[in-house]
Amino acid sequence: MAEFKEDPRKVLVLDDEPDIVEAMTELIQDLGYKVIATTSANHAIDICAEQSFDTILSDINMPEMSGFDFLSKIRSKQVDTPVVFITAAGAEKKNTTSALRLGAFDYIEKPWTTDEMQEMLNMATEYGMRLRRLNHIVSIPDSEKSANDLKQLELDKKFLALGPIVYNQRRNNQ
Repeated sequence: MAEFKEDPRKVLVLDDEPDIVEAMTELIQDLGYKVIATTSANHAIDICAEQSFDTILSDINMPEMSGFDFLSKIRSKQVDTPVVFITAAGAEKKNTTSALRLGAFDYIEKPWTTDEMQEMLNMATEYGMRLRRLNHIVSIPDSEKSANDLKQLELDKKFLALGPIVYNQRRNNQ
């Protein structure tokens, strides 16, 4: 079985506005992440079929397809990467509620601060990395799992269950 590789943390950025894609790519790279970016939702779907990511940042309102449709399409292809939606400041509450009901990890409002982006990316990519590692360990036949694999599996399960709750409590208290 191939060994699991944790680094570098990789983010897919999807927004139909090239200036926003460029600004987000630069900021996220400056924060230490590897970034793949596109302005096309269909291209992003193709990229997801070829590569794994720790987080996907997607605009909601795009002409080719909505962020909600994008999320539905990648989920139908078994892509379970955490998706964070980018919304306009003061976006309707129903948009963010719909996003979370569809399985989005979180959302971030434009304009965001570097600190907000970094905190959200840290949590989402940690969640995504642990999810990938958990899936990797689960795919190893039981007879080949080491004691360390079993310990890591339990730690990752706990983080995946509790991490987002702690993150959201911290975020709501700010």
